[in-house]
Amino acid sequence: MPIHEDASIALYAWILEAGFTTPEMSDQPLFCRQRTNKRLTGAQAWVILKAPARLAGLDVAGIAGHSMQKTFASQMWRSSHIGGDMAKMARLLGHRNFSNTLRCLEFLDGSLEKAILSA
Repeated sequence: MPIHEDASIALYAWILEAGFTTPEMSDQPLFCRQRTNKRLTGAQAWVILKAPARLAGLDVAGIAGHSMQKTFASQMWRSSHIGGDMAKMARLLGHRNFSNTLRCLEFLDGSLEKAILSA
């Protein structure tokens, strides 16, 4: 999945620092619970996302990983780089099939509603 260059540099530094380059670490989660090698739960990830959102002055009631993915997807769908290309969009989001991608988009342009109303 493509990521921003700055994020890529930071992630690479994190991988080196955490020792993920060794074969025995290849199956470990990239981000773990404190003092364990266990994966973060969805609830723990949500708590982590809330802190910077509060600092940015955002209403944290609407902040969640899935809603952030949907916002990102809708912005990229309309961008000149994706231009409504479902294959590019699925790859950008790391989806193997289009049904997951469709759920993220929810056709924000209103075309489905317009098609029903004009029928």
